[in-house]
Amino acid sequence: MNERDDPFMGLLDLFEGKSKRSIELGRWVDWLFDTVLSNFYVTVYFFTSIFILLLFVSPILMRSQNPDVVNIGSMVHVSAGLFYMCHQMPYRSFIIQGVPIPVCARDTGIYIGFILGFASLFLKQRPKFLSSVLLPIVCTVPMALDGFTQLFGWRESNNVLRFMTGIVFAFGIVAYICYFFILRKNSRFREEVVGIRMVVDFLVAAALMHIILGGVIQELDLHYLSPYQAISKAMDYSNIASPYAVETYYVSARAPLTVTFDPFYRNHEDVLLDDILKSDWLKQQIVTFVTIPKATILNETPDDSQNVKDLLIENARVEHRYGLWTVVILSGPPVRGNAPYIANGTGEYYYFDGITGDLVMRRTH
Repeated sequence: MNERDDPFMGLLDLFEGKSKRSIELGRWVDWLFDTVLSNFYVTVYFFTSIFILLLFVSPILMRSQNPDVVNIGSMVHVSAGLFYMCHQMPYRSFIIQGVPIPVCARDTGIYIGFILGFASLFLKQRPKFLSSVLLPIVCTVPMALDGFTQLFGWRESNNVLRFMTGIVFAFGIVAYICYFFILRKNSRFREEVVGIRMVVDFLVAAALMHIILGGVIQELDLHYLSPYQAISKAMDYSNIASPYAVETYYVSARAPLTVTFDPFYRNHEDVLLDDILKSDWLKQQIVTFVTIPKATILNETPDDSQNVKDLLIENARVEHRYGLWTVVILSGPPVRGNAPYIANGTGEYYYFDGITGDLVMRRTH
């Protein structure tokens, strides 16, 4: 028997990579692995981008008249504070119709920079500077200068500068990391994802986000307060028969605590935040934060008999940590000043817990 016709020798050649068939099989396996991994990266990218988009539009969703849309927007907004994604200081955040984006201006820029940095992989003609090790270094300098000079109290930055330095920083870091870990090892990355595969990746990411959000909302069964419900509640309490204006504002979950420790707050004094800073329930939050530095996300030790929903409601009723709707019933024109909401204004101020809908406090100014 000729050695080439020996099945045992043929199998041995296949495993040793000597035969033409084994070489072709190896190439096919490499191609399949690179394609699957590349599309996995893109799916994760789309999933993350969808969540980032939800963060940005959550202020608009929270003002919807559809309860389901309000739930989605509120859950995303509260989650950003619950999982410590940002300090959520309102005067360091972009505010849309009285509701701050749940991450500050710098973090907003960082998330956009992430989206743009990864998207650089899809460029047909990718500029050489995106592959230079100097890129992340150069892009870090503006944010480092802006951040550290503010951290040391030498100056206070502004939201436009925070936003722009955040974009530059994240774009440079992500673009270079993507080149180093993805493009350098797989030069055909773009060809393996662009086209119908990218559409499939997006649909998979969107489906996963829908399943996760839907599952969490259904499991928690929480019904977040809408601004329209808050106004209705406030009007039932109000003694102002003919108000000059009725306005609603949302105070993010982390804002009351983080504003307390910010040395620059006095540059942005706000009547809403001043009311909260003087409240007893915020003082309890501060005590908890200072005395239990290694506390869990809920700052509680869960009881076996309690589920997450019960813990959220219990904490909301005691310390109101998951967002507040404020209804301002004004008897005259407000003074905006440099405040994120209102510097001053004569009228009645009602503060409602976003989860329970309970009236937290009422103030007259």
